[in-house]
Amino acid sequence: MANISTPRAPWNITLLYENATSEEIIALPWVNSPNIRGTMDILQSCILTLLACIYTALHLDLPKGTSSWRLSLTKLKWVAITLFVPELPVFMEADQLHQAWKLRQELRELKKRDESSNVEFEIDLRYCFMIMGGVWLDVHDIISMPDLDPEAIPHFKDDGGRRSVRPSPETVAWLAQQNIWIEVSRKTIDDKSKADILQKILVVIQVLWMVMQCIAGSVYDLPLTLLEIHTMVHVACAVFLYICWFRAYLHKPLNVQEPVIYEGGSLTGEIALKIEHQFYAEMKYLFALFPPRTHPDQAPPKGPHGMKMRWVDTLEDSVMCPGDVLSSGLALCYTVPQEHHREDQENAEPDYGEVPVTEHFLHRWDCILKRYAFEDCERLSRERKVTLYANDFLRVDPRPLPYMDEDPPTPYLALLEFAPFRRTTFKNIPFAEGKDNFDIKFLDMLGGRVTLQPADFFRICGQIPQLMALAAALSGMYGGVHLTAWNWTFPTYTEDLLWKVSCLCVAVALPAFFCASWVLVCISAILHALVEPYFGLRKRWASRAFEDPLRAYSACVAILYVCCRIFIVVEAFVTLRQVPVGVYISPAWVQMVPHF
Repeated sequence: MANISTPRAPWNITLLYENATSEEIIALPWVNSPNIRGTMDILQSCILTLLACIYTALHLDLPKGTSSWRLSLTKLKWVAITLFVPELPVFMEADQLHQAWKLRQELRELKKRDESSNVEFEIDLRYCFMIMGGVWLDVHDIISMPDLDPEAIPHFKDDGGRRSVRPSPETVAWLAQQNIWIEVSRKTIDDKSKADILQKILVVIQVLWMVMQCIAGSVYDLPLTLLEIHTMVHVACAVFLYICWFRAYLHKPLNVQEPVIYEGGSLTGEIALKIEHQFYAEMKYLFALFPPRTHPDQAPPKGPHGMKMRWVDTLEDSVMCPGDVLSSGLALCYTVPQEHHREDQENAEPDYGEVPVTEHFLHRWDCILKRYAFEDCERLSRERKVTLYANDFLRVDPRPLPYMDEDPPTPYLALLEFAPFRRTTFKNIPFAEGKDNFDIKFLDMLGGRVTLQPADFFRICGQIPQLMALAAALSGMYGGVHLTAWNWTFPTYTEDLLWKVSCLCVAVALPAFFCASWVLVCISAILHALVEPYFGLRKRWASRAFEDPLRAYSACVAILYVCCRIFIVVEAFVTLRQVPVGVYISPAWVQMVPHF
């Protein structure tokens, strides 16, 4: 008969069944904490540490809407993303910290250079509050909806409030060059933030306990669970985030629900100019700028290609017709179908000869021309011509023009301030409307279309090569840390193999993607240089020769990368069903440290 008294665990547990016994027997003056833990203890400590690291380390940009449910959904979305890709917030914070440092340096140089500047506040990393969308500019009186670019309409839908825009770092620096400084006090930032020092201290205590738990296990030669290894990756990312913002954590608030709205006031003309530049891109091909009307008998200017022009003092039915010239010198030469601009009039007949003019339209241009008189616009038109050809007109108006074959140059708003954007990022445009926390999108303007092509990664990394190196290094470290469980005991051989393959794929995916993509870029450049001189092929063909393979390659890498990420996270939890018994042993002194 087997000896049933033989314990099946490396510890003995004595249970007191009698209530009287539990009340009569006196315990020792000091009872040590047990040196064992259960599965629930492991799950609880790891999950709480994960949530603490993720939730408190995420300092997200302000969303467009400020409703509580929208803020909660945005936060939950990024918590889920961070659970699978913890290094992504590190990349985002490093990028924003770089922008904050750069903006601070530019503003300090402007302050030193301009002795007449009346800046009395300190220029520090509080400007990261602006980069995360904490400051918006009120533009309600200068946004006209009928002539707005179609892609910009969703950003300015009437929600009952005043319309505002989010200035980019470039706009903040540009306004400072005009001696217009946007000041945000430290008190304002503190009032907006929903975090405090006590919250961060509690998170640090939990993180330190988790680190001690893992270190003690290694010292006592006790095995760790995969979930603890995965949690330590999040701990490392959270520590890196706190290091990044150690000096600026008070300036980058947490869970801000409403931005600071900066009234236009004296800077309305400057903002109106930038608004016209970005959100009315199609209009710059339709209007011409002539010298203003100075007296009633002044002859109307000569239109392009002999077009008859006429002065108009009042606009009938609030529309401008081709040939109308306002007293300010703004003239409409050609127009586009209204169906291109007004999505709410699906059944309306297109109007090929008029452009709606609203009070906000006139106010915007009045602000622009009062601030920038353009008295030398004729000279500017000669020196800075925007040459429009047949294809340019076809982009905005499908009707054939009688002089299409002549390809004549025409000075349509031929000023440097109105030059169209050439495939740029949110960092380099006046207003970051539509920007997300992960800023890797490129904009094609005419019209502000937001796209992301595989080659755009290299345009971004060409601007800041450190970010590409950081992205590759973070991905490599994520896979490398999980790969330290190479000799860990898995429930099945298949899980063991898939774990190693997934960790290797995550570690080498981004470096391999960058290297292979650079090879395709070089091949494309060589192909274009060799083929075009002999066959006269356009650059677009050569570009597609590498864009299509790169797009297919990127899709395959992305699918494999996401699958590996999901497997690593799921497997970290699933393996708790069968682990070495040593993972349940914990040094007693570790349990005495305060934790959650």
